[in-house]
Amino acid sequence: MSPATTPTLTVAAPGSSTDPAGPPPHDADAPDPGPAHATRPRRPPGRGEVELRIDALAVTALEGRVLAGRTDRFGLVPRPPFPWTPGWDAAGAVERVGDAVGDHRPGDRVVVTLGATTDPGLAAGHATVPADHVVALPDDVAPVAGAVLVGAGTLAQRALDAADPRPGDAVVVTHAATPVGRLVVALAVARDLRVTAVVPASAPRPSPAPPDGVRTLDDAVPYAAVAGFADLVVTEIDDDGPMTEHHPMHQALAAVAPRGTLVCLAVPPPEDAARRRVATPTVRRAPHPDATAAVLALVATGRIAAPVDAVVDWPHAPDAYHRVVDDPTAAIVVLGPGASPG
Repeated sequence: MSPATTPTLTVAAPGSSTDPAGPPPHDADAPDPGPAHATRPRRPPGRGEVELRIDALAVTALEGRVLAGRTDRFGLVPRPPFPWTPGWDAAGAVERVGDAVGDHRPGDRVVVTLGATTDPGLAAGHATVPADHVVALPDDVAPVAGAVLVGAGTLAQRALDAADPRPGDAVVVTHAATPVGRLVVALAVARDLRVTAVVPASAPRPSPAPPDGVRTLDDAVPYAAVAGFADLVVTEIDDDGPMTEHHPMHQALAAVAPRGTLVCLAVPPPEDAARRRVATPTVRRAPHPDATAAVLALVATGRIAAPVDAVVDWPHAPDAYHRVVDDPTAAIVVLGPGASPG
């Protein structure tokens, strides 16, 4: 496909949909950010850059919140200018390279994550990106899996690395049904940790079954059920309300044993964590090639699997972004123009 005809994904604003049944419900009070870019010119790679063809694009719940206009006081949801071209995590192939790009060559199968940037643009179907954000995709890992793993898997790997748990440690994963949560659970099992997965009591669809040996806890049950139990709690709590004693982050903190670790992937930890002698590293979405390569290797050898709930063709991508607004646990991948699932 020539540079002049490469299509850019147009993501509709909240309230519109390609679904004949009509748009999914959304926050009526949210501002209408307008559609994404209808065109995005291709840019030749400069020094330290490569140009990629996008074969598979992961649709993230955070991008859904951006498109729905749901910002927050902690800056978790970027506030980009609109119109906006999304796309943080993807798999594809190198098409052109600039100078000083290491071992990257045209034709290489790769994955890339740009983190939670305000102008990602991988949904353009092509992108020129920093070469040091790009990681080789093993032959045994399909692009669809790679697109999920480069973002959600990298974040999950870094969450566990931040705590450096020992085999046999007890771990509670508070959002175990999300793509990141499912990968934290899988990676924790691969590290021989004792895992409790907190799953939704009610959701738009059933939660995927956790791996064998994983204890599950309904999120309608107070975390007091595991109070002081965990050497490590990994949480995606994103409630940006006042950090009162009723904030769910305090429940997560209560589950951590003294001198344990609370890894926060969204909202910062409560201030009284230090008083309880709990370590509180905060990990956010960002490129980390070593963590990405580690997760891809585990998938390539069959030790863990990539969570993929749905694969949709390029024309149906706007609906996929609507879906993650209503179901942030969904792991959806959009195939690039002309790409196949394999």
